Amino acid sequence: MLNIDTHKQQLSKLLISLISDKSLATKLGFKGGTALYFFEDLPRFSTDLDFDLIGEIDEKTEKIIREIVAENLKIVDEKTKRYTWFWLGSYGNGEHKIKVEINTRRYPNHYEKRDFRGYSLKVMSKADMLAHKLCAISDRRVLQNRDLYDAWWMFSKGYDVNEDIVQLRTGQKIKAYYSSLLKKIRSFPAKYDILSGLGEVMNNSQKDWVKAKLVKSLEVELASRI
Repeated sequence: MLNIDTHKQQLSKLLISLISDKSLATKLGFKGGTALYFFEDLPRFSTDLDFDLIGEIDEKTEKIIREIVAENLKIVDEKTKRYTWFWLGSYGNGEHKIKVEINTRRYPNHYEKRDFRGYSLKVMSKADMLAHKLCAISDRRVLQNRDLYDAWWMFSKGYDVNEDIVQLRTGQKIKAYYSSLLKKIRSFPAKYDILSGLGEVMNNSQKDWVKAKLVKSLEVELASRI
């Protein structure tokens, strides 16, 4: 069961613990849904912490991050993959878990210095975040509806897109990629469960809107850009 107030406090505590470590301050680029939620007022709640590793990959940095995660959460799963450091942690029995993921893959990303509760950190630029969100729609093995919602929301706010990142990740020019996304979305079955993965991070009015209008609204945003 997700208690948003409790989870938000735990996310904030862990984020501050990470960015207040001097050895990590310049090495982590905050990104993803929780970055949008904390810094850009994304209307849906987000439950995880996602970062890029900036600079060289080294075991010492991975060890420091793990130690900080373990100080704040009981680690129940962890993996080191080719391009990812991953931890899943619990802060209480029956509570929603927190995923911490560090991407070590290199992209031409840009970061801005921001302030979080008096602590400085690097946050990925909005244009880069939108580019990666769009790529994630076709990139993931299993489509995540949060990517659809976040992409629509960023479009609706007039965010620019880093077209170079889209082309690097997909091999397509931006308009061609919009066309392929539009085709994908229009192929959803009539009873597609658009609320899967979104239900617990939204209030009832938001869920009603998503169920009735999200897919069509994203179609319009994509079609208007081709």
